[in-house]
Amino acid sequence: MLEIPGDAVFAYSITQEPDVAFAQSEKLAGSLFLNTTEKTESREFTNVDGSSQAVVIGFCVDAHGERSRDEIPQMLLEAALDSGIKYAYELCNRLAGKYIVYLSVDGETVVWGDATCSMSVFYTHADPVVACGVSENLVDAYVSNRSDSRMSGMTTNAPNGQPLPGNMTSFDHVRILLPNHILYVRQQYAERVWETPGLARRTTLDEVIGKTLFLMSNIYREYNKYYDLLCPLTAGYDSRVNFAFMKELGDNPKTFTFRHPSFTDETPDLTISHEICGYYDMPHTVVVDSHMEESEKSYYRRVIGRDATDYALDLALTIKNAFGENAILNGNIIDQIGKSVTGNRIPEVLASPSFIRARIYNTGKPALKILGSYLRGVKLRCGDNVFDVVAWEQDCCRWATQSDITYGMCGVNMLTLSNCRELILEWIKVPRKQRVRKELHKSLFQQLDPKLLSFGFTPESNIKRIVRLNWPIFYLSCYGYGWYVSRHSR
Repeated sequence: MLEIPGDAVFAYSITQEPDVAFAQSEKLAGSLFLNTTEKTESREFTNVDGSSQAVVIGFCVDAHGERSRDEIPQMLLEAALDSGIKYAYELCNRLAGKYIVYLSVDGETVVWGDATCSMSVFYTHADPVVACGVSENLVDAYVSNRSDSRMSGMTTNAPNGQPLPGNMTSFDHVRILLPNHILYVRQQYAERVWETPGLARRTTLDEVIGKTLFLMSNIYREYNKYYDLLCPLTAGYDSRVNFAFMKELGDNPKTFTFRHPSFTDETPDLTISHEICGYYDMPHTVVVDSHMEESEKSYYRRVIGRDATDYALDLALTIKNAFGENAILNGNIIDQIGKSVTGNRIPEVLASPSFIRARIYNTGKPALKILGSYLRGVKLRCGDNVFDVVAWEQDCCRWATQSDITYGMCGVNMLTLSNCRELILEWIKVPRKQRVRKELHKSLFQQLDPKLLSFGFTPESNIKRIVRLNWPIFYLSCYGYGWYVSRHSR
């Protein structure tokens, strides 16, 4: 039995029997049990006869600013009873936060994640035991015959800190739920429920920016009701967007910058963040890295698995020591989607298994086969948006949430201001060419505070700029860089 950290947040499992490793267990409609830590919230609504139920686990808010957190489960259950499970899923487009939805309706039990599945859903696959949970090692502990749950060949050619392809995990009988999918829990089957045939591209940013300001402002206000928010500020574009919203809407805005061992007094992350905060007279803290003891790292790795990298564990300890239970706003999603960092503006026809494999720095033939199957499904359902779907499901989910799992198990509240499906759907309507040029970010600064464009950004060498702005060079360089990283990062 695994020992679940008592101060873990966003930590749960759903099982056939109560799991005493968790502080709390409750029976759900559908004859399953929800197990959570004391610091993991849930809200539920059950119909009159107790046959159907909606449970929202984690932290979930309405980006339209109309529904309270307590009203959301009822909204979802009533939608599912009236119009079906997939309609309830679509209603979640307007929700934001870090959460999963459990829905039991008319004998069918399903689970889905937030916009990027930042609160991970690992689940048993081709196994008699039905279970899902927040880490691959946790779910592997539920597998009926663990001697048959061998380490998958997927891990052999995967560098540390890099995601596995598709929905694969380190274990044969464990899979991970990707965004844009519904998990049918008892069938252990995940169905893609989002398609993008003919998704209109807008020729101007104006409407997208207007919708972005509306949604992100509401999300910030909702987050701020429940957490003391902190903004990590660097010299980059993504953290400055968070800063802009915090400056405009926060009642007590606070920022900080990590000082990593490689930094000097002249490192742009330090000098530019200090200049910005000085100009706006905002509190700013420089935080020096802490380092977790090896024995403690081993403890967390037993619970989490390969996602618990040294870097994520050290950073989790650093944040916990410096800021306790405050919530940290990271820059995910507006990075991967907002700047089209995965596919740049490469033509969709070149979205091949070999290219995606290079982007995740994996040289194995098994990865090529898995990605081939995955991309066939994406092209069939989302043919005009392959690179954006890959960025959404592989980068935002598989890569970015690796550290989220570790932060949660270590008791760190990590949130993303743009973790809202409706917001992501707006951004992918902007041509990738414009996003590569950071026009989405720059337009937000123009609306929120044009002065923010006058401060420096992370210096970009001429070579990097040429690569970023010329897709053929970017395309070819990804293969070379992917090969280099795969050979030097194991």
